[in-house]
Amino acid sequence: MEWLERSDATIEGAKEFLLDQLGVAEDEVEFEILEEPRAGLFGRQRGQARVRARIVPISPRGKEERKKRPRSKARDASGDTSGDGGGSPAGESSPALAAAPRSNSRDGGDRPPRPRRDENDPPVDPTPFIQPLVGFYEGVVASASLTGEVRVEVEEGELFAFIDGTGLGALIGPRGQLIDALQDLGRTFLQKESQGGSSPRMKLDVGGYRTAKRPILEEFARTVAEDVLATGTARRFEGMGSSDRKAIHDIVNEIEGVETSSAGEDPDRYVVVSPG
Repeated sequence: MEWLERSDATIEGAKEFLLDQLGVAEDEVEFEILEEPRAGLFGRQRGQARVRARIVPISPRGKEERKKRPRSKARDASGDTSGDGGGSPAGESSPALAAAPRSNSRDGGDRPPRPRRDENDPPVDPTPFIQPLVGFYEGVVASASLTGEVRVEVEEGELFAFIDGTGLGALIGPRGQLIDALQDLGRTFLQKESQGGSSPRMKLDVGGYRTAKRPILEEFARTVAEDVLATGTARRFEGMGSSDRKAIHDIVNEIEGVETSSAGEDPDRYVVVSPG
């Protein structure tokens, strides 16, 4: 499970926010205090608390696996870590790595194939799909006995679905795997709604999970890419969901001199960044 980070006026406030985002009990979460508020003059507080958290892995790795896959360090393409500068250039504090980001291109087998549209086909009008998609995800929320508001927005011909609320961790899952699954279900639903025609593209976010994580992924991916450029050594991320892998591909492939590829099998599929 990847690390999520929060800054707040108090450590407890940061912890409460992170627990709400993860949607699990406190004894299932591992916290790290990165920075504590400092006492200022006249009893005033200076600075903020900075805390990161992640869901404790369900099953421990074996000894050999732990040697090859330390939780908080980037690895080279062979899977070995380097104790003298060979780890993640972002260090152990990188929230993106613990959650596992994985041809120079995109993942080919991350989700069921979608019907290809001919380039001459007219654009799909997403408007008729908005209310059916809202109803679909409202049913998902209700079936999980949760409370959340579903909204769907249109941007550049794509649908962006949002499930907002608190305690929605059950719809996120470790490494955001449940969001990926729910997103794929939503896409399948849209294909069915199209009755054999074309359906619009769609993305899903739950509780602001992806919105909050995107800047963290971008920063860490660029740091890893810079390390690959400087050392000429391929680096690999931990396993992650398909949407996070795609984000890594998109970010790194904008940088000249490096390229990405995917390896491994779901749910531990990962991204490798190599010299281009």
